[in-house]
Amino acid sequence: FSRILSAMVPMAQQYGLVEALLYQITKDPHSIDNDDDIAARVDALAVIVNLACAEENKISLCYHPGLLETAISTANNDPVEEAREYSAIILMNLAYAEEVKV
Repeated sequence: FSRILSAMVPMAQQYGLVEALLYQITKDPHSIDNDDDIAARVDALAVIVNLACAEENKISLCYHPGLLETAISTANNDPVEEAREYSAIILMNLAYAEEVKV
C-alpha cells in the first residue's frame, strides 16, 4: 500500500508508523546472519522510500526525530547493500522537497 499515491499521505500520518519503521531499521542494524532481520530492515526502508515520494510527506519526514540520522547512518554503515541503497534513495527523495532547497 505504501506505493499507492493516495495511501502515502494517510500512512505517513498514522500515529506510530514511522517510529515502528525506525525501530525495525535500528533494532539490530548490523545483522547479517538472520535473514528475517535483514528482510524486515530492508522492507522498513522500502516503505519509507515510498512514503518519501509524496510531496506532502517530505517535510514531516525530514523533521521526524531520528529519521535523517537513521537514513544517513544506514547509508554509510549497513552491511547489506540493498539497505544502503534504500537509505540513499530516502535521502534523495527527501532532498527533492521544495522547502529544503536553498
